Amino acid sequence: GPAMEPAVRAAVAKGSSASGAKTAAGAKAKAKANPRAKSKAKAEAKTKIQAAARRQAGAGTDAKTSRTQAGAISPRGSAGRRTAAAGAATEGRQGGARGRASDAAALRDAGKMQQASQALAGWTNDKLKQLLKANDQSRTGNKAVLLAKCAFGTAFGKLPRCPKCFGGKVKFRVPGANGQLVSLFTLYGGAYGQDKEADEQGEKEQVRRRFYCTGFFDDDEKVDCDWQADAVSMEPWTSV
Repeated sequence: GPAMEPAVRAAVAKGSSASGAKTAAGAKAKAKANPRAKSKAKAEAKTKIQAAARRQAGAGTDAKTSRTQAGAISPRGSAGRRTAAAGAATEGRQGGARGRASDAAALRDAGKMQQASQALAGWTNDKLKQLLKANDQSRTGNKAVLLAKCAFGTAFGKLPRCPKCFGGKVKFRVPGANGQLVSLFTLYGGAYGQDKEADEQGEKEQVRRRFYCTGFFDDDEKVDCDWQADAVSMEPWTSV
């Protein structure tokens, strides 16, 4: 009867709660017993967060584009179109100016890197890798690449982890034959496997900043990253 309904509902709720707790406990135990699955889940969660951030950034860009297009077809006619075109031109000039400023800064610092490189030129590959390891830097590449990484750190300090994906090691570009910024592998060669794929990914950027990140591997899962900047906060460099 009506008097029994609350008791029945309570019993059903209690049973559902117990079943949910049992399922959660089982899933937790399974994840604990399988650290690889836990690591993969962590990587997937990071990827979803980054995708959401990119979608949000894209939504802002779409909104800005919509406003620009609306201005171009507003009742002001040609005046609106001229305003939209001027805005696009200004944005293009600013992007180009930032790229040129980054190139110029790298050229100014090339002399300091050259001095540091001369002091380390007699080091073996193993010793250069020990120095990079002590400073949490990437240790891949041929002798020229390793020497450039050590010279950069000696001259300017340790590059931090990526401020966007938090796992990737920040890389730096140097002036190429034409003065424009290129990766160390593009300049010196020696890229294979994952390094080659990451380098090709970074060099596809239409506008290349001096510092950049292409992501990292969480176990066997690649976490992509497209962070770039003209400057980054260096950390103290450790000598060995």
